Amino acid sequence: MKKKLLLVGGTVLNQHFKEGCFDKYNIVESYFGMSPFSLGESPRIGNVSKLSLNLKLRYDVNNDFPGFLNKNKADVIIVDIQKIVDDLLQINGHYCTWQDKSKDEFYTSRSDNRICVTDMKFADFYNLFDSYTDMILKCYNSKNIVLITSCVPMYFAVDYRVRKHKNRFIYNGWYKHFEERFVSRTGCTFYDKSKYYINEKRPGEKTRFAVFEQDYYTEAKRHLELIIKKKKYDREPDYAISIKRYIRYLPTLDTKYRDLFLSKDDSVDRFLMACPADFVQDNIQNFIKLKKNGLKHHLFLSKDIYKYIYIYHAFLHAENDPAHAEDIDLIFKNNLQVPSVLNYVREHCDLRFKKQATYNNYADLYYGKPVELPLAIDNIGCCISRFIFNHAEKDFCVNNYAFHYMPLMMDLKVDYSPEIFDESNWEHRMIKLQLDCGINDYLKKNPADWVVIDLYPLVELTAYMCNGKPIGMAGHFGRSVGFQNTHMNEYYDDETIASELKKYADFLKSIYGNNIILIASRQQTMMISDTDKLVPYSNPEVNDKTNSDVRKYEKIFTDYTDCYYVDIVQDFFSDERSQTNLSPVHFEPICYTEEAKIIKRIITTLPEQKHFTEYEPAAHAERILRLKKANNTNNVLMSAFHSEFDRELINMSKSQLEKRIAELSNK
Repeated sequence: MKKKLLLVGGTVLNQHFKEGCFDKYNIVESYFGMSPFSLGESPRIGNVSKLSLNLKLRYDVNNDFPGFLNKNKADVIIVDIQKIVDDLLQINGHYCTWQDKSKDEFYTSRSDNRICVTDMKFADFYNLFDSYTDMILKCYNSKNIVLITSCVPMYFAVDYRVRKHKNRFIYNGWYKHFEERFVSRTGCTFYDKSKYYINEKRPGEKTRFAVFEQDYYTEAKRHLELIIKKKKYDREPDYAISIKRYIRYLPTLDTKYRDLFLSKDDSVDRFLMACPADFVQDNIQNFIKLKKNGLKHHLFLSKDIYKYIYIYHAFLHAENDPAHAEDIDLIFKNNLQVPSVLNYVREHCDLRFKKQATYNNYADLYYGKPVELPLAIDNIGCCISRFIFNHAEKDFCVNNYAFHYMPLMMDLKVDYSPEIFDESNWEHRMIKLQLDCGINDYLKKNPADWVVIDLYPLVELTAYMCNGKPIGMAGHFGRSVGFQNTHMNEYYDDETIASELKKYADFLKSIYGNNIILIASRQQTMMISDTDKLVPYSNPEVNDKTNSDVRKYEKIFTDYTDCYYVDIVQDFFSDERSQTNLSPVHFEPICYTEEAKIIKRIITTLPEQKHFTEYEPAAHAERILRLKKANNTNNVLMSAFHSEFDRELINMSKSQLEKRIAELSNK
C-alpha cells in the first residue's frame, strides 16, 4: 500500500511536487502558499464566507490550520517554511498571509495593514512560529515530519549560462534561523541539499528563487524516498553530479564561477578544472575514485586508472615546478590547461608571444614549432565590443582591455582618497585608470598592433562624474563614494564632446596608427526571449534618442580618423540569453560572431573598404529559420526585418530556408 503524504509549504515544496518527487505516494492533500506565522494564529480573525475566498485561503483567514491537519491525516507530513518571508496582513492584532496576486476585496481594501516581515525582528514572531510547530506536533511525531529547507542561491542558470542574482539574500538569514528553530522543536528529519545547487530559469517563465536545476530534483526524488522510508541518505553533494553540471555549464562559464561546482582548494578539483571537457567526460568515474581514495591507496584501484593517476602526478609536479620537462611533456600531450605552465611559457618564450600565449597554442610555443598565432587585440569600451572576443576566442587574444572607458577629459587628473579603492578589484582598477589619466601608460607599455573600440560609454545610463571628470560604469561603488550620476550630453555640449573625441582619436593613432576598428553601438527595441519569441523590449523613444546621439559621436570619430567601422548591429536584437544579462545592448551571439569575421578580414587583408554594413547571407537565413521554428508569425518577422533580402527569406517555408542555408554556406 502506498504511504500517505500531506504537503504543507510554499513554492519550494510545490516545485518538488510538480517535478514528481512524490509520485510514488498517495498525496492526501497539498496546502501551498500560507505563511507559518499566520497559520500559527490560534484565535480566529473572523468567519469569512466561502464565496468570498478560495478554499485554500479560507483556512488561513479563518485560522483553521488545526482543522485542516485533523481532517487530512497522513503517514508523513512534508513541510517547507519558505513563506515566512512573505508580507502579512494585520487585522485586529492578528495576522494572515498577504496575497500579492489576489484581486479579492478582502485584501485590496486592507493594503494599509500590510506588514513587511523582513523589516521586523525574528523575536517578533517566535510565539506564532512556535504555535505553528505545536499544531503539527499534536498530529505527527518527530519521525513522521520532514522539513525541506529553503535557500536563495547567489546564482541562477538560463540556457546553461550562469548569472548572478541581484538581491533578496536577506531571506537566507530568516530561513536558516526559523528552520533551525523548527528542527530543534520538532526533532524532525530535514533535507537541505538545495544549498549545493543554483536556480534555473525555465523557458518562458520568470526567474524564481524556489526553482532549481533539474539535477536537484533528480537527486531529491531519490533521497526523499530514503527519508520517508526512515533510512539514511548522504548529506554531501554528489560528486558525479557536480562534475556533470560543471561540464554542462563549461562552454559559457566565467572562471570566477567555477567554484560553484568544484573546490579550488582541492588538488583533484584543480586537476579536473585544468582538463579539457572531453577528457573529464570520459573519466568521471576515475575522478570519483581519485577524489575518494587520493594517491595513498591507488595501488588497490583498477588498472584503468593507472595512466590517469600518472597524469595527475604530472599535474601536481607542474603546479609546483613547471620546469620539469617530462611532466610538462605529459601535460601538453593531454592538452591540459595548467596556469603555472602557461605562465612559465609566457616568461620563457620569445617576446612577441608574451600575452598572446593561449590554451590553444602554448604547447606549440613551448616546443618552438611554427604556429599560427591568434590575432592580438587591445579593446577599449564596454560589452558592445567586448563580447566579440568571448564568441571568437580561437581567432583573437585580448592583450589589454579598458573596461567602460569614458573617452572624455583624458588630460584631467582628479585628486581622491586612495582608501576608497580596492586594488585587488578589477573594476576599481579600471575606474582609477580614468581618474589618474593612466590609460596612456597602460596601453603604451605593451600594445597590440590593433585596437577595437566602441563609444557606447558616452551615452550609457550609468555614467558618473568625480570633480568634473567623467567615468563609466561606476555603479554602486560610485554612489557609495558620492560620484554624481549624469548623462554626458547633458553635462557637456556637442562641441566639447567633439573636441574631446578628436583628442581621444589622436591618442589612439599615436599608438596604433591606422589600425583602429570602431564597433557601432545601438540600443534595441525588440528582443528574442528564451523561447525564441520575438517581442517588443524597452522604450523606443528613449532608445531612438540614445541611438541618435551615439551615431552622431561615431560619425565625428570616423570622419576624423577614417578608421574601420563595423556597423551591422542595427540588424540584430537583444537576447534574453545573452552573455551576462538582458540589456538593450546585449545581442544575439551571432551578431558577435559575424562582427568577429569582419574584424579578422580587416586585419588579415587590410581592405580599402572602411565602412562595413553587411554580414554573411547564410547568417541571415539561419536567424530567420530559428525564429520561424519558434512559431513567430510572418507579420511579426516582417515588422522586425526590413531589408529586401530578409523579407524574401521570411516568405520561404522552413524546408526552403534549410535548402537556401545549404546553398549560401557552400558559396
